[in-house]
Amino acid sequence: KLAGFILINEYSYVVKEPGTKSIAEFFVMRKYRRKGIGKSAAAQIFDKFPGKWEVIQHGENEPSKIFWKEVIREYTAGNYQQEKVQTENWEGQALIFDNSTRKETA
Repeated sequence: KLAGFILINEYSYVVKEPGTKSIAEFFVMRKYRRKGIGKSAAAQIFDKFPGKWEVIQHGENEPSKIFWKEVIREYTAGNYQQEKVQTENWEGQALIFDNSTRKETA
């Protein structure tokens, strides 16, 4: 069953290294939320594309901040950085990590 979608790209606000991946869009249908599906899907995407990642959350989106901080903290075992992001249109935060040397866990 289709439960949502994830779009990734190589546009980043903080990390300026070529090939850095970022989550462009992330959506889980309401009836599938809070069941671990989003966390599992994010981990699968991160595993599929090893390297540097930047995941942005817009300033006022508290549920997004909580979700991504928990997902990335768990996925990286706490090995990530949090940076402020400010553009002319919005401000928020970026969670940055590199999973190129990460060993998958069973």
